[in-house]
Amino acid sequence: MRYKYLFIFVLFLSSVGCHFNCDSCDGEGEIECSYCEQEGTLECEPCEGEGEINCPECDGEEEIECSECDGDGETRCRECYGSGEKNDYDYDTGSYRDMECDECDGDGEIECDECDGDGETTCRDCNYGKIECQDCSGEGRIECEDCEGEGTNVCEDCNGEG
Repeated sequence: MRYKYLFIFVLFLSSVGCHFNCDSCDGEGEIECSYCEQEGTLECEPCEGEGEINCPECDGEEEIECSECDGDGETRCRECYGSGEKNDYDYDTGSYRDMECDECDGDGEIECDECDGDGETTCRDCNYGKIECQDCSGEGRIECEDCEGEGTNVCEDCNGEG
């Protein structure tokens, strides 16, 4: 019977404009987002908050295999076309004959001009082995999906009424 009178009293107060604050949100209608700790953003997982990731082309190493020599450091000689010999004029005999190529010393290959014989070239897809993280556009943080970047959520206890 006591609760019946309390209920009627609360209805009366509500009808005349009295309002009780929600204990969960102190009447604000919103609560702090516990997922992002009210920041509205979270650290980007792929780049760990750095805004950049290792380049997939060079795996962060800054160097890639030279495409000109396939990483060998040598390419086919342009003078003898890789044969090691070329048909040249022999001044001693006064006729043309096959002679050792003086460009490649008869090897048929010369040092690669693209990589200077290293077999690797600088990766052109990145900057010192890193590229911008596409998930966070280089910011290092992403919007919290739970609160949609607001940092707060509607109080579930009072449905945002306070």
